[in-house]
Amino acid sequence: MELKLKDSEVKHLLEALVVYEWIANSPHEESDPSVDTFCQSMFSKLKAAGMGEPLTQASDGLITVGEDFFNQVFEDYIEDYKEDLFWSELAFELGTRDLSKKFTEVEFQKMSEVDREKKASIEIENYEKEFESFGIERLYIKK
Repeated sequence: MELKLKDSEVKHLLEALVVYEWIANSPHEESDPSVDTFCQSMFSKLKAAGMGEPLTQASDGLITVGEDFFNQVFEDYIEDYKEDLFWSELAFELGTRDLSKKFTEVEFQKMSEVDREKKASIEIENYEKEFESFGIERLYIKK
């Protein structure tokens, strides 16, 4: 298969590969070999097609993106993703926890799934509004 890309498309492809590799591997202590193999294959093809910077090849043959390029991708895409994910997950977990404390297990099981989701979304939305207005300023852990 031959794929013809404009320079701007190549840049977006490379950014997408960096984001993909980070999302796939960052939550784990060890990187996923299939992700690494795929990214190396794509980097190698891009390098063979004439792409120089920001790709660099180490003496062991490993092809990576330069630190400046990675930092820019991290700043442009990954940081915002992490920030949004953090607040969304926090609101979801706390809202779900609060919902479970409002009802007994029996009451909760008697609710329809639609009703549960509606009640949960109210709790989650309350936290989303709180975090949007105050961040964690008014969030405390009881000891």
